Amino acid sequence: MEDWEGDIIGLAGRKNEYRLKIPPYRIIFSYVKGEDIITVTKIDTRGDVYKKG
Repeated sequence: MEDWEGDIIGLAGRKNEYRLKIPPYRIIFSYVKGEDIITVTKIDTRGDVYKKG
């Protein structure tokens, strides 16, 4: 995620998974470097995006 714009951070304890913050939403995604593949796994509000289930 070296040159990407936006509020992106890696998720603790999760390899290749990141969070993009666009208030009030959070977008959880994985990125495979070298293959340039982005997979969006969840889009939700801040209060709900990290809940399991």
